[in-house]
Amino acid sequence: MSARLMRLAYFFLVRRKAVTEMVQITRFPSSEYYELMRKLDDRGKAKFLEPQMPMEHAAASVAMSVSARSKQQPPDCKTCGACCVLPLVVAVDHGDEKRLEEYWDITTDDFVIERVLGRNTETGHCLHLDGTLGQQVCCTIYPNRPNTCRVFEAGSDRCLEYRRMCGIDRQLTEEELQREHASKRLVRNGIITGSDIGVASVSTSIRPADDGSGGFVATRKTEMRISVAVDRNSEDQIDLHRYDPTLEEWHQSEFYGLTLDEAQSVIRERKFTEV
Repeated sequence: MSARLMRLAYFFLVRRKAVTEMVQITRFPSSEYYELMRKLDDRGKAKFLEPQMPMEHAAASVAMSVSARSKQQPPDCKTCGACCVLPLVVAVDHGDEKRLEEYWDITTDDFVIERVLGRNTETGHCLHLDGTLGQQVCCTIYPNRPNTCRVFEAGSDRCLEYRRMCGIDRQLTEEELQREHASKRLVRNGIITGSDIGVASVSTSIRPADDGSGGFVATRKTEMRISVAVDRNSEDQIDLHRYDPTLEEWHQSEFYGLTLDEAQSVIRERKFTEV
């Protein structure tokens, strides 16, 4: 990790079950984080094969998978590791950080807009992957891994595509490709495929100081905006929600795969406490 990125790392003491533990959180301004992801993605494109099937159509669960291979004996995860290398952004849900001792916070205007597992800034591998890809690997946080990892199943269509991209499994033949394409289920429409959280407005209010000095106190207030794209229509951004970041915290990834109605329901049901 570069000296600059090391300077962005800091530690928090948190209390869990009456035991004080150390949690390492690395903070990235969103512009720097996404530049890093772009560089890692470019390196991956030079290193790994292109997917043979559209990745957005590849299910991460075996039950939703349609390929013939997904119905057979699942591959051995301990000799693979592809799912710990190819997806660069692995979201950490609001409940996950209670189990994890290390993660990255992505910020805009110093407010958290995303929380993810850390990556090796040279290879793009998950920081918690140990071993050699395609030979022998293990997850060093397996019992405490985030929900994103827990719902990903060995032998699913997405797992098999990752394995082919890494060269662990052979590529599909043209005949197999045609058969796989024909078996794909209809893609669910009307879902959120992109999400962005940014500053909507900043205002300053001035009030008399409470100390009787006759002076004034200026208070800065930031309003955040969640904008989403539906069905990969990135040109038509929809204003989903606006909020006070001192009272609410939202992550971009928690809206992916939801319909607009489902996303609004999540917003209504979430209970907030003042930070």
